Amino acid sequence: MRTMDCPLEGHHLEAENDEEQFKVTSKHAEEVHPEQGLTDERLRSIIEQRTFTRSREPVSGPGLLRAPAYFMPLFTRVRGR
Repeated sequence: MRTMDCPLEGHHLEAENDEEQFKVTSKHAEEVHPEQGLTDERLRSIIEQRTFTRSREPVSGPGLLRAPAYFMPLFTRVRGR
C-alpha cells in the first residue's frame, strides 16, 4: 500500500502502487487544487518525495500505543474536561 499526505492541506491519499498513487493524486489535485495548475511532472515529483509504503499488517505489540510520560498531563487534561 502506497500512502502520502497532501502537502497543501494534509489530505491522506492511498493506492495499491505508484501508478495508482499517481491517478489518486492527480484526481485530488484536479478536484481540490485546480488553481495550482500542477503538471504531471510536478505531481510525479511530489509523489516521489512524499509517498511511502505502509504495511497491510496491523500494528500491534507491547508499548506501541503508550504515550511518552511527558504527554500524559495533556491527555489527562483533554479527557478530564
